[in-house]
Amino acid sequence: VAAISSAGILCLLLARTFARLASVLPTGAGLLAYVSRGLNRQLGILIVTPYFLLMLLLVGFEARIVGELLAHFIPLPVAGGAILFLIITWAICRAGIRIGYRTQAIATWTLFFGLLGLSAILLLGAWQRGELLTRLLPSPPAFASFSAAVGQAFFLFMGFELLTSHAEVASKPAIGRALIGSVWVLTLFYAIVSLGFSCLAQLPTPANRGFFIPQ
Repeated sequence: VAAISSAGILCLLLARTFARLASVLPTGAGLLAYVSRGLNRQLGILIVTPYFLLMLLLVGFEARIVGELLAHFIPLPVAGGAILFLIITWAICRAGIRIGYRTQAIATWTLFFGLLGLSAILLLGAWQRGELLTRLLPSPPAFASFSAAVGQAFFLFMGFELLTSHAEVASKPAIGRALIGSVWVLTLFYAIVSLGFSCLAQLPTPANRGFFIPQ
């Protein structure tokens, strides 16, 4: 939780910066436009390209998670499920099918409250077993380990700045409020889910069997 909070503070500073940039340079190009305008186009592309590649890797990680979930329900290898997910997604994009904001919101809130609910179940289970304080107050990690945890937590916030791509169609104050509000919501969400994972690690083997959790 401390690592996630530290990353959240850094992202709050970034959110304020992005809010200012979105008001000064309202463009859907977002990060690429900001860096290119401040430096030059060639250097901007060079700096932003690794970030875009990391976003592609993130899509691969998400596809792998989908493959893991599908393997629980259909007789399909994990890699096969991941590739199938990517092919279907590509076909939808090629067909020009647009998924409305309302559908995206419903899917996001379902995932949001689903993971919060699972985390609450795990925390309640740890409390009933008398393990909650032990899990919430572990021994302090080494500085290097904590720094690595902050880096991993920072990765969890990746993509919140994509809200700036709406600067051409939304009001500038709304963009700023959405950026800062998103970071606050994500910080709270990841903190609670991280507590749930801490308690998950202590589940005894018999209790873990049959208790399906999409890790």
